[in-house]
Amino acid sequence: MMKCFSLLTAVAFALTQSVVDGALSVTSTEPTRSNNGPFLEKVWIIEGDAGDILDDLKVQVAGNVFVDYDASLAADGKVAARVIMRSSSPDMVGLVDVVVHEADGNGIRIHYKNTNARVVGEVVTQIIVSDRNALSSVSATHSDSVVLGDGVVVKDDPSTSLELDTSGDAAIYVGSLTQDQVVLKSLSIASSGDGYVQFLASSIQADAITVSLSGDSKAVVAATDHITVDSMVSAISGDGKIFVETANLQAQKLSATLSGDGKVSYSSSGSIQW
Repeated sequence: MMKCFSLLTAVAFALTQSVVDGALSVTSTEPTRSNNGPFLEKVWIIEGDAGDILDDLKVQVAGNVFVDYDASLAADGKVAARVIMRSSSPDMVGLVDVVVHEADGNGIRIHYKNTNARVVGEVVTQIIVSDRNALSSVSATHSDSVVLGDGVVVKDDPSTSLELDTSGDAAIYVGSLTQDQVVLKSLSIASSGDGYVQFLASSIQADAITVSLSGDSKAVVAATDHITVDSMVSAISGDGKIFVETANLQAQKLSATLSGDGKVSYSSSGSIQW
């Protein structure tokens, strides 16, 4: 079950958010015309001292958001990430801000700073991170799609957990069926409203995979070769759907709790030890 999306999205909204400061620092540029074209571009630069790693990302803006890894950003040892927003609307560019939060570690929040605003226009956002496979928590609200590229999230650390969370009609896409061999302590997926999370890998090994949906949300966990876990727990409240697909599923425990007309589907050969 795959989903597609357009690069630029036309949006209209009215929102409220607050600001939380933290250890990392954020600076920004004045909006400029991108290549003298119809779109304005604004850039936020997130910096930190040695050892300050960006591990938490909260996306709370509309439109499509693409997150990529670029090692060259870390050349001076200070830049943790760069956020680039392009929009056809000057008001939209002025409405967005990037702040640091410490609730879940070294993290940033991309959000609307006005308490009451309505803006119409096209928008696309790119986030470039300088630390490879460092993000361990990603959440999306209001966004159309958040696409996490190669080298962005943790994937080869058996002591680390990865959390993906959407609300509203936001979607998160991560991984590749042909490239990513994932080894984690745990993978946690949560979605509410009409959200969607797609997690792909060539193989997945973890102590636990937990998927929790409410409303009409959907989640896909797929691996080409195998999924090996001690525990896979699924919970649905509403009409949500969970799809688990792999050539070989090895699990000590499978648990599914349904409330409403939800559906959990396992497509695999393999074994379960009860």
